[in-house]
Amino acid sequence: MNFLYRISEFMRGRRGWDQFGLFLMIASFIIEIAGNLLRMRIVYYIGLALFFYCVFRIFSRNLYKRERENMKYLQTMYKIKNWRTIRQQKKSGTYTYDESERQRNGRGGSTVYAYYYCPSCKQQVRIPAGKGRVNVTCPRCGEKFEAHS
Repeated sequence: MNFLYRISEFMRGRRGWDQFGLFLMIASFIIEIAGNLLRMRIVYYIGLALFFYCVFRIFSRNLYKRERENMKYLQTMYKIKNWRTIRQQKKSGTYTYDESERQRNGRGGSTVYAYYYCPSCKQQVRIPAGKGRVNVTCPRCGEKFEAHS
């Protein structure tokens, strides 16, 4: 019981496992095995470096940076998994992505936004969701278009 308590005290304030850490661990093992099978030391060392970076992330106390890395990984995976849907929405100009103010900067508020692309210059424009049909003016080119939020 004393050993488990010491481990829990050691891990207090550290990042631990997350989705990006799991991805790094699996990728490092695959790359290391490929390096051994192909007898290429540089590939093996790249896998080993990924493994050590994964361990570093697990024991890191800089929670802010590790959380940003994990969120960037999750956003990238979301885009990869849903690339076809996002591409179709971007082409039609109705690409919406819900993002709350609280998630973005940690402060209060729960405003949800809809994102549209200007038909002339393709600038992304953010409008509050749930307002119905709104007239939008592009901040870059001044083009006016109607959007539904």
